[in-house]
Amino acid sequence: MASIRKEILIDAPPGKVWAFKAVTGVTPHQWLLRARLRDAARRLTTTPDAVTAIALDVGFDDLSNFIRSFRTEYGVSPSRYRQRRGKKHHHP
Repeated sequence: MASIRKEILIDAPPGKVWAFKAVTGVTPHQWLLRARLRDAARRLTTTPDAVTAIALDVGFDDLSNFIRSFRTEYGVSPSRYRQRRGKKHHHP
């Protein structure tokens, strides 16, 4: 995902950003953020991995930013999302 981030967020000329938004309806940054959050949501419901580990694995360096972004997108915290939608996983 790091190479995708570099290509669409750093190296993309302004014309390509505009074209990307015209096709997808969102900016490259918004698309990448949502892709990361979708991946996190999937992992919250299918793995016993800790929220912090998931946040780091999907590309967030700051746990509070991940939680805030997740809550904005899904309306609940990652832990609450897991409780409501996922299987309950227990660490031994």
